[in-house]
Amino acid sequence: MLINWFKLISPKNRILKRATLAAKQVDALKDEMRALSDEQLFNKTEYFINELKNNKTTDDILVEAFAVIREVVYRETGNFAYLVQLIGAYVVHQGDFSEMMTGEGKTLTLVLAAYLNMLEKKGVHIVTVNEYLAERDAEQARRIFARLNLTVGCNKANLAPHLKKEAFDCDLTYTTNSELGFDYLRDNMVRNYRDKKIRGLHFAIVDEGDSILIDEARTPLIISGQPKKDFRMYFDADKFVETLSESDYKIDPESRSPSLTEKGITKAEKHFKINNLFDLENSDLFHKIGNALTARKIFQNGKEYIVRDDKILIVDHFTGRILEGRSYNGGLHQAVQAKERVPIEAENVVVATVTYQSFFRMYKKLAAVSGTALTESEEFLKIYNMVVVPVPTNRPVIRKDHPDFMFGNLKTKWEAVVNEIEKIHKTGQPILVGTGSVEDSETLHQMLLEKNIMHEVLNAKNHAREAHIIAKAGEVGSVTISTNMAGRGTDIKLGKGAKELGGLYVIGTERHESRRIDNQLRGRSGRQGDIGESRFFISFGDPLFKRFAQDRILKAQEKLASDYFDSKFFSRFLTMTQKKVESVNFDMRKNLIDYDHVLANQRELIYKQRDKILIASDLTEVVDRMAQNFVESFVETFKDQANQTMVNPIELSIAVQKELLQGEEVAASQFYNQTLLAAKQTVLKLVKDAISKKIEVMTVAIANNVFRDIIIQQMDDAWIHHLDQMLKLREGVSLRSLEQTSPLNIYVEESKKLFDLMLNKIAKNVILAVCAIINPTRNVDINVEQEHRRLEALKRLEEIKKLEELQNNNNEPAKVLFKFPDQHGNMIERQVPVDNLIQLVDGQIIQAQIAEEPKQELNQLEKVDQLDQTLIEAKLAEQREQKNNSATDK
Repeated sequence: MLINWFKLISPKNRILKRATLAAKQVDALKDEMRALSDEQLFNKTEYFINELKNNKTTDDILVEAFAVIREVVYRETGNFAYLVQLIGAYVVHQGDFSEMMTGEGKTLTLVLAAYLNMLEKKGVHIVTVNEYLAERDAEQARRIFARLNLTVGCNKANLAPHLKKEAFDCDLTYTTNSELGFDYLRDNMVRNYRDKKIRGLHFAIVDEGDSILIDEARTPLIISGQPKKDFRMYFDADKFVETLSESDYKIDPESRSPSLTEKGITKAEKHFKINNLFDLENSDLFHKIGNALTARKIFQNGKEYIVRDDKILIVDHFTGRILEGRSYNGGLHQAVQAKERVPIEAENVVVATVTYQSFFRMYKKLAAVSGTALTESEEFLKIYNMVVVPVPTNRPVIRKDHPDFMFGNLKTKWEAVVNEIEKIHKTGQPILVGTGSVEDSETLHQMLLEKNIMHEVLNAKNHAREAHIIAKAGEVGSVTISTNMAGRGTDIKLGKGAKELGGLYVIGTERHESRRIDNQLRGRSGRQGDIGESRFFISFGDPLFKRFAQDRILKAQEKLASDYFDSKFFSRFLTMTQKKVESVNFDMRKNLIDYDHVLANQRELIYKQRDKILIASDLTEVVDRMAQNFVESFVETFKDQANQTMVNPIELSIAVQKELLQGEEVAASQFYNQTLLAAKQTVLKLVKDAISKKIEVMTVAIANNVFRDIIIQQMDDAWIHHLDQMLKLREGVSLRSLEQTSPLNIYVEESKKLFDLMLNKIAKNVILAVCAIINPTRNVDINVEQEHRRLEALKRLEEIKKLEELQNNNNEPAKVLFKFPDQHGNMIERQVPVDNLIQLVDGQIIQAQIAEEPKQELNQLEKVDQLDQTLIEAKLAEQREQKNNSATDK
């Protein structure tokens, strides 16, 4: 009685009871639906959509909606959904895992569940394991939903971006799990919000959910930056550093980190023929010079590393041992390779990454369906909050699952498998042989060739071809060898006369670590109440026994060297072993998600903030907050050594003038006797005033675009670096664990510090870049009169404010007619987008002139870029200065 009570309150039984009741209510409406005309039936969809708009829920309309789509499918395809398919659809709609046996009609079940949720017009994603299944199912669904004015798309790997967007804008989208995950990552790398393809993560139904959500859960999706195959810059940076004298660089004694002095910076700019080493466009060069400095001035061959066989091998400075397979990150390894003149390896950079566990947990509602999930029910509940509900079969399963045959070694087992195939094949009974690997498939393939037994071998390579072949595996006389995943998603139907021969005979050649995989193989036979049988042939040489064999099992191996045994003891031992392995694998995946959860939270924060930046119409407040964040840490570095609560006025004024105000004179007297708090307020006001002037010159609209580009660039660069840091932290955290402290706790604490550092770095780099917009320079000895002339020239850019009114009604970029000289001095005209009117070249403002108000200075200008630039470098301040100098000379 107590057991029955526990069954009664079991979540899966509760859900199944509600699903069965709903299915019967749907079935009661079949005559009413059949009596409707096509027009009346199809118009129901619009009615449901309006009901949802009027505050009804999908649960409110579930019964009638299921009845409608059931009848629509029947009229379009001739298939009338069974009660068990309605039950499965209910489970899926509720956001749980519907376990339905092979052949029970999962494809139609998903259509029923999808229809109800498509009515919300937020998009439904059906996720499959390969593109063949996605295309096949999308085509079938498209024919059904076309009559209901609902759209169906199919997302594939090589689609153009606009076609992907069209697919995701549909009411229902079929896609593979990998392409969906990569599209999510790519969407969070776009520079324009309109370029995003996925409109939202509303509801996902994962077909073959156990494969995607369990088997592939530990494999992260990674987008890597293109490795640079031109390694010249590594060598160029190394050669430059080799020429430096001791006065050109300095080394911090605490961190052992080298940096260029002012003299070294000047030498670098002269060597590489650039105006400013600190420009954003030169950040990669600056990074490589820093790495070359470390490689040349800090690292020593034989201490930090050794060179062996043209390879750089890192030395563990604690033990002195070689760290095989390890390399320095961030391009430092390549810098050492350049120093030692050994072949340089490509530098792979992780740009974006996510695991399936983290990705699918982001959906507002997630459901799944598969033929085998109950053995992993605990994991689905704890990780994905889904209850696994076994749906009854439409007809009883009458397949015979024979006891396992045990063998002492692999040779004996394979011979027995071949003999069994040969014996059964003579009767004409169709045979499906499941192997654990491609190598085993090839072994069996060769043995069957020697016996002249015709057969097909499937190794999960060509999904479309294999789906066709696996569908024929139920024909009389067929022999099919398949790895675990080959042909998955396609039912094996018995051919004419096969039922009389005993149905499909499934042979398993080893037990998998997971009982679920074994059940998948068995489930190939006996679909829809068909007759069939299965048997596993296993030996002590199989991987499962090699890993977990016990002494008494090994003793029994000697007795079974040339014979087989079907003792239930071995079967019980295997089942216990599989449960043990499943538990270990679950713990590993649970451990993975514990770590990944930390990164997932950080990724969500960054991506959400990134989206806000992309769609913001005014970024002034964002820049102001970053300025406040940056100034806090900036001023802290200029504490007075004698009194830590005060600032050093001279050093602070020079730094503000040099790094923030681009040479604008800053009197040190205003920082005398100022506390840190007062100095922070003073510097923040100076920075905000400087930014306000830039906005006034550029106009809010143009400044907003400039700020957006700067912020997004800095966020992306910092995030890429952060991912690299987190990866290294994850790899090394177990080595840093202390007594009474778990590696996970250390990882959580350290990752928070890294994340805070990243946010501070973003704020710092954004403010420095914004402050450098007008005239980036390090020279603090700026002539005041010259600075006034430059500011005067910038005021002439006020005319650009008129361009804000040129935006047309089609949301296309406004353009103006722009005249400039070609390489022969002839004036030509071109339409130039407003967004391109101002940009930085060599640290100066580029101004495009409006054709209606040409300026005489245009005749003196040269083309900026002969390849693709259509803007003219309007260095008005420099021209005015040159004219003044010329007049003085005369």
